[in-house]
Amino acid sequence: CSMKRGSGMVEALLYWVSFGLVCICANCFYFVAPGLAPLFAAGAVAANLLPLYSAKQFPNSKIKICNHGTKCLKLFALSVVVSTCCQLVLLFTVLKGQWLQWGLSVLVCVCVEAALFWNGIISVYTTSLQLGIKLRVLGIVFGPIPVAHLIMLQKIIRTTSQEVRVETEKHQLNTARHAQQVCNTKYPLLLLGISSTSIIGAVSRVSLPQTARRFIMANTSRRRRYRTVPPSWRSASKTSCSRPVAKRSTSSRIQKAG
Repeated sequence: CSMKRGSGMVEALLYWVSFGLVCICANCFYFVAPGLAPLFAAGAVAANLLPLYSAKQFPNSKIKICNHGTKCLKLFALSVVVSTCCQLVLLFTVLKGQWLQWGLSVLVCVCVEAALFWNGIISVYTTSLQLGIKLRVLGIVFGPIPVAHLIMLQKIIRTTSQEVRVETEKHQLNTARHAQQVCNTKYPLLLLGISSTSIIGAVSRVSLPQTARRFIMANTSRRRRYRTVPPSWRSASKTSCSRPVAKRSTSSRIQKAG
């Protein structure tokens, strides 16, 4: 438990480190010296890779990538609010009237945020099963529309988060019950899918006490007993039953009447 708790704390720490890196790399273009530009680029790349770490054990790589994409989308939703506020503050304070510098700052901010967004959306679109075609198409259609794209982003995040949670809990439950072997049956042979016809046929071929045989035959319908009769007997009985009864002659009826 202590190890899991420690891993969870590391995951949370890396999540907020990624959030800080995105906010700094997206909004500090004006304050960065030219020689530090590669360092900020490395920070932006690290912000997209750190969400891959997770303390949870996932059933497969698809769920792990889906979890990574969901965390990236959550980071994007939080950081885009901070970035918008920062760019507005720069416009009216530090970069007031300096439209070229502010335009470059906005361009860098958009590039950093876009990289994080596409990292997350591609990850969930390619791995999630619960999104379905409908949500995928709606996300593409409403993506360029303001406000509507935020609503669709919220739906996508909620759907993929629930999928990751359910699949992870299911995997943990199966792993915990693996040692108990609860799915192993006590009896290796099961009479599943065997009709009463087969049972009657087996009874007729096995030497059983007369009482047991009568009990089994009495608890089956006449139609099912008829199905156990060999085909040759059935055809013979049908032939005899379908044979027309000979009509008595008129003279025999007259003699009988007399």
